[in-house]
Amino acid sequence: MIEALKVIQPEELEILKTLATEQEIEDFFNTLNYNFGDGEVLNSKQIESFFKSNMQKNLSLFIDTIRMLRLTGRNEDEIIGLNSDEVINLHDEIQSEYKGSVDELKKSEYIKSVAPFVDFTGDYGKIRIELIATLDELNSEGLDMNHCIATYHDIIINKQYVGFRVFNLETEERLTLGCYRLDDNSLIFNQLKGWGNSRARKDSCLSTIEFCNNKKILMSPRESVDLMPAIFN
Repeated sequence: MIEALKVIQPEELEILKTLATEQEIEDFFNTLNYNFGDGEVLNSKQIESFFKSNMQKNLSLFIDTIRMLRLTGRNEDEIIGLNSDEVINLHDEIQSEYKGSVDELKKSEYIKSVAPFVDFTGDYGKIRIELIATLDELNSEGLDMNHCIATYHDIIINKQYVGFRVFNLETEERLTLGCYRLDDNSLIFNQLKGWGNSRARKDSCLSTIEFCNNKKILMSPRESVDLMPAIFN
């Protein structure tokens, strides 16, 4: 039914059915497969813990926490058995410790990787978009915005992701835009986050949608949760 379900044994799937509806489980695997299908695999105990922790609205944070555990050489199964507050605390703890230190080769490779998007920097109506063009800028963005963008350096270098700083020129709202990158350098909208992963305001969402349309950045309903204020607020 879903590609990601192939890694789950029937008996493990039955356990999940005691924790969530079949629709919730299907939505989870759809999102997991679409967002993190390129190399991001959760084991069955991590998935079970995800549902037990009642973090259905925070899959990105759950994934980010596991990604940071891997990057910092810690046991990624530390997340198993934690409730939602404990996952958030673990996430913040690792984020504060992680300095994003990399060698000069990675810095050079990063610059080469994002070079095709340099001309995306500019003013677009009410917002200014700036490519996060170096590893130092990526690390600063994570520190300044109190979120995990600095941990994305490997997938950016591997040409699977790209990040942008967003400035609302009228309200001075600050945001970070992240997009998946395909082999042909086309982009798919992934997330738009304020300080500490807070939600963007309606006007910034509308302007970001205009920017995405201008640059032919794809937007799917499943990926557009962060843009919901443009519809409902």
